Amino acid sequence: MNEAKQNHKFKPSKYNWCFSYHNEYDIWFNGFTQAAILADSQTSANIKKVLNSEKLSDSSDPVVLRQTQVFTNMMHTAGFIIDCEFNELDALRIRHLNGRIVKNYDIGLTIAPTMGCNLDCPYCYAFKDPNSRMSPSIRDAVVYFAEKLIQHNKAEKLSVSWVGGEPLVAFDVLEELTNRFLELCSKYDCKYSHYLTTNGVLLNEEIIEKITKGPAPMARIQITLDGPRDIHDSKRKDKTGISTYDRIIEKLFLLRGEMNVDIRINVDNTMSCDQVLELTADLYSKDLIGFYNEKRMSFYLAPLSASTEKCQQQSNVCFTRPEFSKFAREVYKRASPGPRLVAFPETKPLFCGLLSRSSYAIDSKGRIAKCWEAMGNSKRSIGNVAKPLSLRSKVLREWLLHDPLIDGSDCSKCKYLPICMGGCPEVLMTQGRTPDVCDHIKWEIKERLTNATEVYLTFTKHRLGNTQLFNKIVRKEFAKNDAHI
Repeated sequence: MNEAKQNHKFKPSKYNWCFSYHNEYDIWFNGFTQAAILADSQTSANIKKVLNSEKLSDSSDPVVLRQTQVFTNMMHTAGFIIDCEFNELDALRIRHLNGRIVKNYDIGLTIAPTMGCNLDCPYCYAFKDPNSRMSPSIRDAVVYFAEKLIQHNKAEKLSVSWVGGEPLVAFDVLEELTNRFLELCSKYDCKYSHYLTTNGVLLNEEIIEKITKGPAPMARIQITLDGPRDIHDSKRKDKTGISTYDRIIEKLFLLRGEMNVDIRINVDNTMSCDQVLELTADLYSKDLIGFYNEKRMSFYLAPLSASTEKCQQQSNVCFTRPEFSKFAREVYKRASPGPRLVAFPETKPLFCGLLSRSSYAIDSKGRIAKCWEAMGNSKRSIGNVAKPLSLRSKVLREWLLHDPLIDGSDCSKCKYLPICMGGCPEVLMTQGRTPDVCDHIKWEIKERLTNATEVYLTFTKHRLGNTQLFNKIVRKEFAKNDAHI
């Protein structure tokens, strides 16, 4: 078959990207397959010809014809061109449905032992309740709920994320449920892991000993700072009005080398890059960022968000997604010794794991939600662990019928779809279609691909040359070197 006829069998993918790299090269990326090509100017010109169904050469030399066929086949294998009858949107729909309805061997539960908290942050999204300590009967129901999920899904792993309120306010509840989950996992030959999100103030040597060396050492812990000391202490006070920055720093010293620690830095549009850098400089100077006994302490930025009705009064200081992405890029560029936004863009079946039928959020009263930000909000509950779920729940029906890929929707026509998959469903359902629905990758894809290229070339000691298919190598190097967002 001649080259012209062969090219007419194909059409370009909807999800191709091309970014200039150091003015002499191009990074080509396909969002559907995650394939990436680093191309010199001649190779890039040939890629454009293939995408436009143009001949690569007028030569009739068999060797040249064979080379052009190999190049075209490579473009097809990588997904930059696709069969004319292939519908990428239909394929993404199938991926999405599969992710939602097929049995998942990993069960994910987000649990709040209490919705009470020892702090009084003015911007908090949580529906706090100081008298909401999880009762013994609700604990029993939570364990029963988890057991049914494990049985039904023939689960191989149960993962629990402890949140609040402040989960350490009810640490004994957390301990009891952990021990009971371990019994369940032993009974069903199921692995167990858990993760703690805490403000850190109540941590002490006894608790740290239990969560790092007990029967189920935690995989990691997240602790939040709100900026350098003066900004943090103006926002994050305890119930008596006492500041918390120095107390939290003390707890970070206790955790160093004991477990992986994620330091979340909350930012809003009243803060400057220099103020955030003041905090990161303080953390670096105190040796609180890095590896210790093979345990990592790292920081990441998170935007304050008026995501629930409890924090709508803070909406005027919240970044938009594009604003935050620009702000974060500048901070990471100046704060970190190497590329920070290097996570390779990934195709995913679901925007959020809570869209699957094996992931749920449970508050201290046993109310079930499909988003951790809805915990404690009776209006966004889909049921209770003490009762069977029912389609009488309007919110449950809303989640079950959620379809970001429906024909004609904004998402179905979006070039970012394979790596976003519709954005945050909870924000969409409660606030409508806004830029805050979309995944932040939308504003970071160029930098991520550029940084991924830098990582690849550094780790593999490659010189820039002809075409390089490198995404698999980059992923391998990320795992080896623990590169992360």
